[in-house]
Amino acid sequence: MAAIRDVARLAGVSTTTVSHVINGTHYVSEPLRERVLDAMRQLNYRPSTIARSLRTKATHSIGLMVSDIELPFFATLARGVQDASAERGRTVILCNTDEAPDKEATYLNMMWGKRVDGLIIAPTGANGELLSNMQSSGMPIVLVDRRCPGLAAPLVGIENRRAACEGTRYLIELGHRRIGLIAGLSHVSTIAERVAGFRQAYSEAGLDVDEELIRYSDSRPPGGRLRTGEFLSLEPPVTAIFATVSFLTLGALQVLRARGVGCPQDISVLGFDDPDWAGISAPAVTCIRQPSYDMGHRAGEVLARILDGSEPNGSNEILLQSELIVRDSVARLT
Repeated sequence: MAAIRDVARLAGVSTTTVSHVINGTHYVSEPLRERVLDAMRQLNYRPSTIARSLRTKATHSIGLMVSDIELPFFATLARGVQDASAERGRTVILCNTDEAPDKEATYLNMMWGKRVDGLIIAPTGANGELLSNMQSSGMPIVLVDRRCPGLAAPLVGIENRRAACEGTRYLIELGHRRIGLIAGLSHVSTIAERVAGFRQAYSEAGLDVDEELIRYSDSRPPGGRLRTGEFLSLEPPVTAIFATVSFLTLGALQVLRARGVGCPQDISVLGFDDPDWAGISAPAVTCIRQPSYDMGHRAGEVLARILDGSEPNGSNEILLQSELIVRDSVARLT
């Protein structure tokens, strides 16, 4: 196996010059740099990333932690983070927390031990102290999609309250008053904001919220199926369902179809997120679209600028625009 001294000998330079080319720690003229790179190619020399990280105190890797990579929202967001990081020569270590604080803590300690250069996280909200300790040790942290109590860090997300208010207002304007809200987990900041937006739309319309119609769930399709079944058993029935996560929307539609309930002629459905299947299902789903790829890419850019020293490690918020996509799953109440 070739060593750095073999590269230096073939290129006719010192080992120090080879090190400068590899690590970018000192200016090397372009002709000399090309000689070193050519020698590395001829010898199939690969620098030790471990040794390199020990010297530079940088691993050129970042951590990304999301709650559920199977959710189309987080899968697309992760792609945005990866693309932004690759553009700057950094790799991404992805962890999936399944909304479990203990699992999140385990992965956070693992990331800390691996000395990733920085972290992008959609937090469960339960490990604020651990995240603060990591931040105090010098690790930059960027929040994406969600806030974390007690942690002052940059956030990239959307105006969830405004988005949910807009969606609920749309249903109310079409005559719906008994709207069943399938929320996600109550402790997640985005869900709390969306519930607040739901309440705001009712308040602005001079209407009272029936608390029986706000039901929480995990973010998987079975939760959507369970809550939809409960709504169908109510008297008087709901006329619309607003699901705050794409998998909850999917679960709602599955139950309506299985029970022969027409959508939208019997019950309208409004979803949050715009997965690929939403536009081609029958009916095509009216939903609130989040710019998930852009959120991930922007989070990657923010972290990169902090690591490069071109942006201070503050607690600013970047809130991107959501969009109400009107399709066929919502109808005017007659």
